[in-house]
Amino acid sequence: MFAKLKEVHEQCRVLRLQKRHSSFSLEQIEDSLDQQYLSVCGRKIDWQNPKSFTEKTNVYKVHHYNELKSRCADKYEVRAWVEEKIGKDHLIPVYGLYEDFEDIRFDDLPDRFVMKCTHDCNSTTIVEDKNSLCLSALKKRYDYFKKVNLAYLNFELHYKNIKPRILIEESIGSNIDDYKFLCFGGSPYYCWVDKDRLSDHKRMVFDMEWNEAPFQIGTYKKIRERIERPENFDEMVEIAKKLSAGFSQVRVDLYSEKGVVYFGEMTFTTANGMIRFFPEEYDFQLGDLWNLETERKNSDEIKAYLSDE
Repeated sequence: MFAKLKEVHEQCRVLRLQKRHSSFSLEQIEDSLDQQYLSVCGRKIDWQNPKSFTEKTNVYKVHHYNELKSRCADKYEVRAWVEEKIGKDHLIPVYGLYEDFEDIRFDDLPDRFVMKCTHDCNSTTIVEDKNSLCLSALKKRYDYFKKVNLAYLNFELHYKNIKPRILIEESIGSNIDDYKFLCFGGSPYYCWVDKDRLSDHKRMVFDMEWNEAPFQIGTYKKIRERIERPENFDEMVEIAKKLSAGFSQVRVDLYSEKGVVYFGEMTFTTANGMIRFFPEEYDFQLGDLWNLETERKNSDEIKAYLSDE
């Protein structure tokens, strides 16, 4: 009961914060992010001349939104774009796309599937047995998720106009490894592997030669067991190149199951730019790889964009 009340309290806090943020000026947005960044990284953001990866992520999310980034961040709309780039064989099959939870016909779904919203990053539900679901509780969760807009919550402005919908996909495996390729200017430089994301999240970072990188991203535990280079790693690298082409920076998330590479998602603002590198110097080394010399949106443009319903 206490855990449930705590969850409801946190949801109410998030929605209140989102509503408050919706009226912020650019100056207030940057000040708010400065304070959060200071608490995480121990310094403020240099908005005019960012140098580190995390600084540039914050500048990128506020000043560099565009329609293509929004499309690629939409977990359903990105599928057609990915199919154009690498073919539909790399797309996880979809069981349905729903405007509202009430539209879902659970009787028509298989026992196992994956459920997520199209417009956020934290709503994934891995269903192993649909008969064990509490549909009333699940409905409340997704009614909440549909109200969250990351443009106002975290100022990740490319999420603003993504339509909240519920996507249900085929489950391609239990607890499969997630390969996240960090790409700059169409070239992947690092890949990190996440394990046990929903239980005991662990991470290890590799370079493109599958050597362990000399840094960690975030405070996750390090994977202790040996991680073998996937047999289809070269294929994953080529896919990451094709999908990242044309973007100054993007993280291409892929899965590998039974020798098949599946597309996961495109992530432009890793951890919302609020994450630490260990050692810290690699935050700046990765920042050096990122050429952010593209057109910035000015204060008036951002104000008009945020106020446009």
